[in-house]
Amino acid sequence: MNKEQHLSESQFPGILNMRMDEYFIAITGNTGSSARAMYIKTAQRINIQTVQSQCKKSKLFDGEFWGYGINSICDGTEIHSSVDVEKFKRLQELNKHHNENRFLWLLTFKVEGEHLLVSIFCIDTATSGVNSNLNTKYDLKDFINARVRTRGSLTYVDFIFKNLEKPIHFQIDNYAQGGKLNGEQLAEYYIKLITERAKVIKENQQVVEKVISERKLIEGDVDIIEYKLRTIFVDILVNKTGKENYEDILTGSPKSDIRRRIKQHVDKHPRENIDDYKTLKNAIEFTNIEHLKLVILKETNWQHFEPIFKTKDVTEKYFNQLSQIRHPLKHSRKLTDLVKLEGMASIEWFSQVI
Repeated sequence: MNKEQHLSESQFPGILNMRMDEYFIAITGNTGSSARAMYIKTAQRINIQTVQSQCKKSKLFDGEFWGYGINSICDGTEIHSSVDVEKFKRLQELNKHHNENRFLWLLTFKVEGEHLLVSIFCIDTATSGVNSNLNTKYDLKDFINARVRTRGSLTYVDFIFKNLEKPIHFQIDNYAQGGKLNGEQLAEYYIKLITERAKVIKENQQVVEKVISERKLIEGDVDIIEYKLRTIFVDILVNKTGKENYEDILTGSPKSDIRRRIKQHVDKHPRENIDDYKTLKNAIEFTNIEHLKLVILKETNWQHFEPIFKTKDVTEKYFNQLSQIRHPLKHSRKLTDLVKLEGMASIEWFSQVI
């Protein structure tokens, strides 16, 4: 099945006009030209124009595919229904223009991106009046199933979603135009398209969730390595230098960067002051992996860390790789395969040496 088998935007009003004509006969009993009949005919045309305008407003025809249903409809919460116009015709009573079954309930839907958008219309077929709720949005990742129901000669479609009180449902129109699909074939067409689209959305969602889960695991490993490195860094430098003030222990860019970061933090937190972070133990939270690497690899400090890391060149390589994987993880940037593989190698290496 393809989209050419479904109504086009230009054909949709024709179907609605056909139904209005049948309601006109049902209400007036003929195609008379009385004042009431002329009023009903005019009101019906105005209502169809209103529906057309609101369909354009809801951008019904701009989605990946669209569809509609009539008479018995539900938006997942509220059910609305009236008898089909053919049954309405057979009701033997006067003043049918007051009968509640004169209302045509219309549901339109479209699939756009990852969502199903549903609009409902209550169209008065005897006087001017259209009530509508446009573009109620449902996530296709919550789509469970779709099915066809038949009751006598009528065909219904159910779209079943998680967390909805009731299925989104509608009666399939049995009016055809220009060889387009109608009846059960149209129902199957709708079900096929929404099921296929929802499957793609769910598969994409699973891929995204897997990537997010993997990133969180890697980020957790990086955090553990970083915490251990900082602990070792403080313990060794305080122990070997006999000093505690970070400004007496560190030099160069690590020292100036930490001083700047502490000031920025204190400026934003008036209850704290710079003296709270004088010790290396407290100032360490303002360091990053690059700072740790520069201090550890510094000639005067390497002798203190060599028993742990062994080889200077290897240590520098894995520090660089750890830093490279940390940046995209912490800043929600794309994690390339190369950075990921090298970063995982650095995590494994650090896990073995510290």
